[in-house]
Amino acid sequence: VTTSFVSAVLTGGKSVPDNWVDELSKHYNLAGSKYDELYDAYCEDKKNVRIDVEKVPLTQKKLALQFQRKLPELDEDEIIVNVAPSALNAAKEVLASTGVNEFLTCEIQMVPNDYVELSGEDETKFKAILEALEECEDVQAVWHNAKFND
Repeated sequence: VTTSFVSAVLTGGKSVPDNWVDELSKHYNLAGSKYDELYDAYCEDKKNVRIDVEKVPLTQKKLALQFQRKLPELDEDEIIVNVAPSALNAAKEVLASTGVNEFLTCEIQMVPNDYVELSGEDETKFKAILEALEECEDVQAVWHNAKFND
């Protein structure tokens, strides 16, 4: 990890990578309440929470769905819950009160209101740019509003 990336995380320019909680916990032998405290701090930085609902009763799945402004993805293993950043903690508390306590990820995402359809040469060039950005060590996430004609 580069110092510029760590600096960007510390100043809020980049989100804390999902694997850092487990790696830091292993490195510093954190367990129990210390691990929970680190995980809570990590989640405070995030605005989007992924919840594993594979073994969750239907009533709890329905409650999780009520928190969503949109339902971009739904499969039998997880539900993506989108809430306003100011409502994140309240949503997590309500979910926890119903027994949903394990979250796969919590992350900031920029969700576009409108999409731009790309095709042909524009699509090829844009995908090449995305691939180059994803290979860059200092880039944690890339958001865009392109819609491809795959």
